[in-house]
Amino acid sequence: MAGRQEFIQFLKIARGSCSEVESHLYVALDAGLIAEPDFKQLKVQAETTGRKLSAFIRYLSNQNTK
Repeated sequence: MAGRQEFIQFLKIARGSCSEVESHLYVALDAGLIAEPDFKQLKVQAETTGRKLSAFIRYLSNQNTK
């Protein structure tokens, strides 16, 4: 059980990193360091990764209750 909980914590940190990437993308866009089409594509990828991490966290958390 402890190993699973540690892994879930790791996934939560990774999900937070996805949000941080999104934030940095906005900064890069505002600073003119990234083009709008690239920003949109990377933002979608970060959002998708975050959603997948959230789903995996839910799945693992539900396995603990069974």
